[in-house]
Amino acid sequence: YNKLVLKSYAIPLSLTWMQFAIGVGIVLLMWLVRAHPFYRATKRELIFIVPLALLHVLGNLFTNLSLNAVAVSFTHTIKASE
Repeated sequence: YNKLVLKSYAIPLSLTWMQFAIGVGIVLLMWLVRAHPFYRATKRELIFIVPLALLHVLGNLFTNLSLNAVAVSFTHTIKASE
């Protein structure tokens, strides 16, 4: 559905931000209603997790930028060749 949104509104950065904000909201809600236990990561774990999380966000951003610029099939071909 990203391509449909990007065809109507060429805002890949905002789309990425909204996707992650909604994800964070869902996780916070799950913690609030105790549907999933809260895990308190140690500083050592965060040293490994934070860079991977940032790379994940960048990957999602670059996917949305690519979907905004080229056809979906080309984006998927490039992602599959990684």
